[in-house]
Amino acid sequence: MDPKIEKWRRWIRAIETDVIGLNHYRRCNRVFEAIVEANPQLLPGNAYLDYFRNIYATYAAMAVRRQARPHQDAISLAGLLRDLADNPTVPSRSWIKEFYAEAVGETGITYPADIAAFLADSTYAAFADASGEYLNVARLESELTSLDAATDDIVELVDRQIAHHDKRRSSGRATFAKLDGAIEVVTSITSDYTRLITGKANLSMVPVDLTNALDVFNIPWIDRERPPNLAPDDV
Repeated sequence: MDPKIEKWRRWIRAIETDVIGLNHYRRCNRVFEAIVEANPQLLPGNAYLDYFRNIYATYAAMAVRRQARPHQDAISLAGLLRDLADNPTVPSRSWIKEFYAEAVGETGITYPADIAAFLADSTYAAFADASGEYLNVARLESELTSLDAATDDIVELVDRQIAHHDKRRSSGRATFAKLDGAIEVVTSITSDYTRLITGKANLSMVPVDLTNALDVFNIPWIDRERPPNLAPDDV
C-alpha cells in the first residue's frame, strides 16, 4: 500500500474518533441545557450551571481548533485535506477499484465483483475531477476554504482567550451558534473523507447512547432526612 494512503488512514481514524467524541459531548450539553431551561425553579447565574456550560464551550472550541489549523507535528482535518490536495493522483480511480475488490478497509466486508465495482465508481465519482481518474483539487480547496471560514471566529477565541491570555482581546464574534456551525462543517467533511479513505459510511457521527445516561437526571436518590454531604468544607 502507498505510504501516503497508510498515513491518511491513520489520520482519518484519529480525526473520526475526535469528531465523534465532539458530537457526543455536544449532545450531552444540549440535553443538559434543555433540562436546565425546562426547570422553572432554577435561578439564573447558578455557579454550577455556568461551570458546565464553560467546560463544554472550552472543550468544543479546542476540539474545533485542533481540526481547523494544521501543524507539521499534529494530525488535523485541515492537514489531511491539504495533503490530499497536494497529492491528488495517489488515491486514484484504479486504487479505489482495487480497494473495493478486496475486503473493504474498516468494514472487513467482501463484495461480489459487480457490487464492488459499482460502489467504487459511485464513491469515487463524488470526489473525482473532470477526468474521473484523480481527486478533484478544486473541491478540496473549496472545502479548505469552507473549513477556515466556518471555524475562524472559534479559532480566534481559542488563540486569544482560551489557550492564551492574549493582550489582544477576542473580537467577540464567537457564539454558540457559530460553534455549532463549525462542528457541522467539521463533521460533514470528516464523514465524507472517512468514506473515501476507509470505505466506512457514517450515517451519523453522533454515537448511540447505550448507557441510559439520562438516568443521572431521572432517578431520585437523595434521602432528604439524611442527605449526603455534597459540599464538604475542604473542597
